[in-house]
Amino acid sequence: MNLRVRARIILGLSLLLFLNLFVAASSFAIDAKGPAKSSKSNNKVAQRYFLGFGPTTYSNLNTSGAGVIFSGGYIWNLDPEFDLLLTADFGTSFKHTDLIMLCPQLKGRYSFSDPEANTTAYAGAGMGIGYSQNHSSAGHPKDNIMSFAVSVAAGIKFYRNTPYPIFAELEHLMYIEESAYGTPISTSLKVGIAIPIGSSKKSSVSSY
Repeated sequence: MNLRVRARIILGLSLLLFLNLFVAASSFAIDAKGPAKSSKSNNKVAQRYFLGFGPTTYSNLNTSGAGVIFSGGYIWNLDPEFDLLLTADFGTSFKHTDLIMLCPQLKGRYSFSDPEANTTAYAGAGMGIGYSQNHSSAGHPKDNIMSFAVSVAAGIKFYRNTPYPIFAELEHLMYIEESAYGTPISTSLKVGIAIPIGSSKKSSVSSY
């Protein structure tokens, strides 16, 4: 992949993420100026931890086997349709445990269904800084890189308006820099759960 193509990918995903976050922040600001009768608690941003894991495949890391990815982070529900996430993913291979991918990201998500729907599809994009270490073998020495990374994702949220919603997500993550073996890439299918923080636990309904 040449430099021009990479630049276009970065610019497109950056604009998409910025647009998502801008609309989400604007929507929340408008809601916060709602009727005076609205309670203060209704204007609070819902906050949650989340944990997830699932199978993943790798490209350009000198392995042909599948692996596993673990994910965790923090979610701000800025608006019923928009989420801001700070995440960290750690992945390795079942076959080659010396393979490592570690990538913290800032992500935005947009949910397509009505806020009252308990199940909704969503799409998102993210940017971060990732570290990768390929599997080393005869004739293929170890090569570590640290690089900017971009991701796109699509998924489904279940039990959305309950204290503990769950999700299933397909994510494609690509580093920008190349190692000796090419651009590190992972494609993962994750399932997980969101866990309310503090006062959120007292509410039986809180959009995620």
